[in-house]
Amino acid sequence: MKKIILISTLACFVAFGAFAKKNKKAEAFADLENSTAVESESSSIDNSSPLDEGSISDLAASSDSASNASDSFAEASSDYDVSAPLKDRPDDPGIVPDRSAGDASAALLDDDDSFEDEYFDPEDEEEVILVKDPKFVRDRIDMPHRTFEMGMKFNLGVNNSYLNASDMMVENLVVDVNKIADDMPDNGLMFNLLFGYNAFSNLNLKNGVHVGFNAGLDMNGNFGLGKEIFEFLANGNGLGQSIKVTGDAYADAFVHTDVTVGLTILNGYHLEITPSLFRPVAHVVTEKAVGDLKNSSDGKVYLDAKAKLNIYTFLDVNEAKENFTPDLILNQIKNGWGFDIASSLDKQIMKSLCLQAYSRIPIVPGRLNYKTELLASADGHFDGLNTLLGDEADDDGDFGEKLNKQFKENFSFDSSTSNSSVDYSLHRPFRLGAQVAWEPFGTWFTVGGLLGFGFKDPFSSNSKGYMEYQISSKIGLPVPVIGQILSLKLSSGYLSESFIHEAVFGVNFRALEFNAGVSVQSSSFASSFKGSGLGAFIYLAYGW
Repeated sequence: MKKIILISTLACFVAFGAFAKKNKKAEAFADLENSTAVESESSSIDNSSPLDEGSISDLAASSDSASNASDSFAEASSDYDVSAPLKDRPDDPGIVPDRSAGDASAALLDDDDSFEDEYFDPEDEEEVILVKDPKFVRDRIDMPHRTFEMGMKFNLGVNNSYLNASDMMVENLVVDVNKIADDMPDNGLMFNLLFGYNAFSNLNLKNGVHVGFNAGLDMNGNFGLGKEIFEFLANGNGLGQSIKVTGDAYADAFVHTDVTVGLTILNGYHLEITPSLFRPVAHVVTEKAVGDLKNSSDGKVYLDAKAKLNIYTFLDVNEAKENFTPDLILNQIKNGWGFDIASSLDKQIMKSLCLQAYSRIPIVPGRLNYKTELLASADGHFDGLNTLLGDEADDDGDFGEKLNKQFKENFSFDSSTSNSSVDYSLHRPFRLGAQVAWEPFGTWFTVGGLLGFGFKDPFSSNSKGYMEYQISSKIGLPVPVIGQILSLKLSSGYLSESFIHEAVFGVNFRALEFNAGVSVQSSSFASSFKGSGLGAFIYLAYGW
């Protein structure tokens, strides 16, 4: 009996020590994913049978071996936490595991079937990247703000090369002919008119796919009087000497309808093609506008001037005067359409820099079917500059009133018109150039630039070339997905033969966008800052 009690007591102490040691070793296995193997090994001990010293030593050796394996695995896997979120997986560029021998994380990476198939989905990765960096990447000069949109834009500008409102709107107008002659631009006194109205709809899809429709009316015109007449008024000429003066007039008006198709091609190039049908509405060109000025011994100034102006229209003017109806316009405008192709190619060469090349190539000219020829002549004399300018005691009126009186009393005028049917070909202006958009500090600030040239009435004897440029800066409050909800754009440039300095304020809530701008402008750079012309710009778009 004593032996039985002694053996039982010894067995309890041995079992208690083995159990404590087992618990201590189990704590080392708490962070291991495959702890089941250790539990399986420890469960193989038969606790129902008495334990001898050999079984106890075997258990201790097994526990020490498992402990060393646990420490080795924990040290090898310290660079990779299997419980980390998927975005921190080892294939992230920021984690470069050691693939040397014995690196457990490298072994996990090499097991494509066990890791990629279970955890990795390309669509999920794309969504995670999009959430991480919601900022859009500028791959076009004119970034779309909506998937689908409709809207309109309108611009109007009227200017001249010298006269300004502050000089003209005074109680007593003082005319200094010497100052006028010195300050007058080399191209003389020019008057310009710019007008445009467009209605559009756009569909902007993924991968740069873009489809747009646009229709509108564009008009521009200018009238000029040469600098020679102002130099004559200031400096005069020799007795009996003739001075030639010149004038010029030019105007175009087109209606058009366009279809634009765009897509991203060739590893990041965004191409847009815009085939366009256009119909010339009117075209005005000066065939002749000259005059002769002579001084006489009695101080009078004699003028003999002649002008011939050709006005081409799609509508018979005489028929319209006699019987004007909407059907008349529809019947006349349906024929004579021309065709040209505009295009642009954008490329993002840096994360913050995008370049664009643009062009408009004339293909088929439009047709104008009627011509009105205007002949005008003036012959007479002025009673001299002293009579026109007067002095301080003169109360016969200002310079304009005196000049008008002289024309009525001392000049004879003659004019005549003739109408005929013609087949006159006319292209829209040819254009070629480049633009740039640079965001040096982020999407809230953009610097833009444009440089190009064009030809009015190309492929004809009346072709007229012109340069165009623009520099701009735009600041705004960017919001992901929507874009800039508030913006202010300042620009200065030479477009459509006018120097234009414009400020445009924009509000964009994606569902609705509205931009409004005002400009000072002139056909002379110096006069463009003096209020020699004004312009207005409106842009409205809605969609989502």
